[in-house]
Amino acid sequence: MKKILVVGLLSFAFLSYGQRKELRQAEKLLDQSFYNEALNVLSQIESMIDGVDQKYQAHYYYLEGWALKGDSKFNESVASLKKAIEIDNSLIEAKLLLGHTYFHIEGNSNRAIKYFNNCLELSN
Repeated sequence: MKKILVVGLLSFAFLSYGQRKELRQAEKLLDQSFYNEALNVLSQIESMIDGVDQKYQAHYYYLEGWALKGDSKFNESVASLKKAIEIDNSLIEAKLLLGHTYFHIEGNSNRAIKYFNNCLELSN
């Protein structure tokens, strides 16, 4: 029984480390505006992301939303960013990016302002 527990914990630690590495790699690509490349990196861990810590899940969906926005897939970006915020409501970066994304979608400036105001409230 102890062996199974140890193997399970080691497997979880290994998967978590690998996913953090992929998230950092995707973020570096996004910083350089390589949106499609970042989406490719994120797709490699997509099937495993629901089994990790919520902090990493939220970060994954934030990065996915960022990459999709950069690729002009605004509606898909909104869905990913909302999921990030649903997981971690204090993720200011996701709220700010969601507000900015709404500005790119015609007729959604009121929603954008809502998220910008929410960021201001969280930062105070």
